[in-house]
Formats: sequence, C-alpha cells, structure tokens
Amino acid sequence: MLKIISLINKYLLWGIPMLCLFLIAGVYFTHKTKAVQIRKLFSVFKKSSAIKTKENISPIQALTASLATTLGTGNIIAVASAVILGGAGAVFWMWISAFLGMATAYAETLLAMFYRKKNKNGEYEGSPSLYISKGLNMPKIAILYSILTILCSFGMGNMAQGYAASLSMKQSFNTPEWVTGICIAGFSASIIFGGIKKLGSVTEKLIPVLSILYILGCMAVIIMNISSFPSVIKEIITKAFDFKAVGTGSAIGALQWGIKRGIFSNEAGLGSSAIIHSASSETSPHKQGIWAMLQVFFDTIIMCSLTAFTLLITKQSFNTSDADKAVVIAFSSAFGEYAGAFISISIFFFAIMTIAGWSAIGAKSFSYAFGEKKLNIYKIAYIFIAFLGANISGEFIWEISDFFNGSMALINIVSLLMLGKKVENIHKKTSLNNY
Repeated sequence: MLKIISLINKYLLWGIPMLCLFLIAGVYFTHKTKAVQIRKLFSVFKKSSAIKTKENISPIQALTASLATTLGTGNIIAVASAVILGGAGAVFWMWISAFLGMATAYAETLLAMFYRKKNKNGEYEGSPSLYISKGLNMPKIAILYSILTILCSFGMGNMAQGYAASLSMKQSFNTPEWVTGICIAGFSASIIFGGIKKLGSVTEKLIPVLSILYILGCMAVIIMNISSFPSVIKEIITKAFDFKAVGTGSAIGALQWGIKRGIFSNEAGLGSSAIIHSASSETSPHKQGIWAMLQVFFDTIIMCSLTAFTLLITKQSFNTSDADKAVVIAFSSAFGEYAGAFISISIFFFAIMTIAGWSAIGAKSFSYAFGEKKLNIYKIAYIFIAFLGANISGEFIWEISDFFNGSMALINIVSLLMLGKKVENIHKKTSLNNY
C-alpha cells in the first residue's frame, strides 16, 4: 500500500503536472490582482490592524497562529531534504513558489473571508469548504475537502511534526520516543482545548521569540562564513537552470523538490492557512489577504532561505543524505558540540506550535463535516496521534502527509481557478481605499 501511495505522490499529486498547476494558479492570481504581492505586501505596517474582539482573534494573532502551522519541520528538515535531493537550485524554485504562492494565499484568504460565517459562539469561521459549497455549489466536494483536511491535520500537521521532534531529541539528548511523545501531547493539549483564542494568545507571544532565536542562530553561521555567501547565491541561480545535470542537482529535480517542499512549508494553495486567517476580527478580505501574503513571505523567503543559506554556506551538509544530520553539521560551525541541542530544541518547540496550530484547522474542518457537538472526539484523537507520531516510522508519515497534502491542494487549486472571476471582483471591491 505504501508503494502505491508513493507512486501516486511521485507521478500524480506531486508530479510535474501538479507542480505546474500551482505555478499556473500563482501566475493567474498575480495577473488578476495586478501583482498585489509586489504592490501591497508591507502595507499592513502603515496602519494599525490590531483589532481584537471578545469572540475573535486579531489580524496579528491570525498571522502568528497561521505561522505556527507553517514554521516547523518545513523550515528546517524539509528545506534540508530539498537541498540534498534537489541541489542548490531547489532554493531558487522555493523562492518562485513563494512569490507566486503569495498571490494564491491572498486569493484563498479573500474567498474564505468573503464566504465566512459566525458560529453559535460568535466566532468567525471561513474555509475552502465554504467557498466550494457556496461559491461553486458543490457541497459534497466541500465535505470531501474537509475530511482530507482532517486527515492532513493528523499527518503533516501532527505526526510529521512529532516524528521530527522525537528523532531530533533522541539524537541530541537520547530522549526516549515515548517521553517526547508525552511532552508534545501534553503541551499541545493545554492549547488545543482552549480553542483558537488560546492559540492566538500563545502564538502571539511564542512565535516571535522562537523565530528570532532561530534567525540569530542562522545568522551566526552565515556571518562566520560570509566570504562564501556570493558563491552560494551564484550556485543557487546556476543550478536552478542546469538542464545538463542528471539526478541530484538537475534543473528538473531542483524544480520538483523546491516547489514541493516550498509548498509543504508555506502551505500556499492548500487552503489550510485561510481557515485561520478567516477567524480574524478584520472585516476587510483585502486587508487579511495581505496578512496571509506576509505569512508566506516570512515563512519561505526569510526562514526557509536562512536554513538553505546555512546549509549551503558550510558545504558540510552534502556529506550526508540525512536531513537532520545535515542541519546539525551546518550549525556546528557556529555552535560546535551544542549545535545538536540548538536544532533539537528549535524543532521541538516549533513542532508543538505547528501541532497546536493545525489542531485549530482540523477542528474547524471537523465541525464543518460532522458538527460541533462531536468536536471533543477529534481533539482527543488528535492528542493521541501527537503521541503516536513520535513513535512510528518516518517513511510512512512523510508519504501519507504528501498524499493528503496533494489531495487537498488539487481540490483547492482547481476550485480557486474556477472562482477566479469572483476573486478578481472581491479584490477590486475590497481593495479600494484600503492600504
């Protein structure tokens, strides 16, 4: 069964045609919004949008909560695997996927905000399921998307994070997998049962701290090897278009792994981040759409790039095919024997944030598909799976995660393109006199 899923991932869900679909969607929405990611990306800082209500999270909390779902193994381990398997050129295609993905993230957030509703607690709820159901009149496909999102929350959002944290803690501190699993499940539970308000409150405080510490760690390595930085940039650009090379380092391999792992990290096109962004107290779809673009920018252009630069500038990362070891080797030039501890602790806390963030996405999807009354069933199952993820095979987790990611993305990207005219109209209407 695992081999069949692997083949589906390789040739269908994450093959060249699917990756081209991501690029086409990005180009399409860049055109329809007149390159909104260039014109408006940093405009949210010109005016305060820190609106907060009793029922809903503020736009900034929506940003940090959404970042919590994307900052994690995607920025560290997934980037390392992309560089190892796709070569330096994979970084260039990560940038391209992020640039175009900002327009896609803007479009899906625009639609989620436009079609959102209030639940019985007065909380805003928006999602691809709602714009598929209301905008395309396809309720069965909307239910299917919600179910896939639930499964994706168990896979990429939960088990993949727990596995990466467990493996890293085992290598650095010889911590038993079951101990890491209990710690992750316990920390996650304390946030999960508090709902999205608790998530926003926690991530607003922790995500900036975790991000700054990781950025400083990367910068320490880069500064110590700064003389090699120009050659790293040159290698990234040249390898991205090296069609003569074969295997690792080929332009095709770089394109595939760069886009694949870039999307894994920033989630633009999956529709998952739009679920959190649409819970914001912001009333303008355009304004919250800009926050969604900023999330993709920070996640990939900044955080993923720093990891990639750290790996490439040390050159030591290519002495191993193990992504975890590659990252530790790279950081050793600045932190010596403490490099493993720094990476393990970073992955551990980022993993908890991602698991907690994805629980909100999964919970909203579960409520849509099965109703709010049964929501505790999902939360209990989610916490158990957080423990389970720290104790099972990584190959199974990654293949399953890629399968559900790709399935979600296929439905969402096609739906977005079908609603392209609607996106254009909402953009024109809500962007007037706003930022």
